[in-house]
Amino acid sequence: MRPVAPIALAALLLAAGAQAQTLRWASQGDPQTMDPHSQNESMTNMMNGQVYERLTSRDRNLKIVPGLATEWQQVSPLVWRFKLRPNVRFHDGGAMTADDVVYSVLRGQQPTSQINNYAAAVGTPKKIDDLTVEFTLAAVNPIFLEHLDALWIMSKAWSEKNKVTRPLDFTSFPTLLLLTTHRPRPLLPLVPQVPQLPRRWLLPLPRVLAPPSPPRKLPPLPPLIPPLQSRWACISRMPHRTRRSSTRLKP
Repeated sequence: MRPVAPIALAALLLAAGAQAQTLRWASQGDPQTMDPHSQNESMTNMMNGQVYERLTSRDRNLKIVPGLATEWQQVSPLVWRFKLRPNVRFHDGGAMTADDVVYSVLRGQQPTSQINNYAAAVGTPKKIDDLTVEFTLAAVNPIFLEHLDALWIMSKAWSEKNKVTRPLDFTSFPTLLLLTTHRPRPLLPLVPQVPQLPRRWLLPLPRVLAPPSPPRKLPPLPPLIPPLQSRWACISRMPHRTRRSSTRLKP
């Protein structure tokens, strides 16, 4: 006779494991942006890694393995060729092709990107067909795959539709400071849309600094004392009591 209890217990465990569970995770930092090519910061890269993928990936031993690309080969010392994974679609349903790979690499090479050093190191991308991309290097790069592993792939059509063909440039906006004060201060007119908070104020840095004040007029300096001729002249000008005690200095 087959044991019924162990089988029933195993079925219950499998059923319990199949139920969806909520995972809550917290961190002391916040992602700076969801633009995958704008900022090169740990928390930002971690969050973008939940949304975007790369041509290559990492296994449990941190070795480079296929990602959006199924295979690659170094055709010559300056040319690398990648075969893309077929039937890959973005979140909006659009199919990923070589056009998206070429666009993403060129986007990462722009000056407003903080990963442009990595993107520039992989050379010039070129579409061979819908599922083949070639990279032509200006010089031999022995860590080519390491640099390529830092580049996220975006949808070219989605970027053009939403007018985000360039990485987000924080330097084109006024630098903002989050100041903590003990007294409520009114916000400057530059950011009227920011709600007033009880203890924290969002202020633009250029407006926080006070304008330079006009130079102050200093009082005239007293006239300089003419140089003394000798030590005895200094002694003769001292008060009587000091002059008597200083007679010991005579040779």
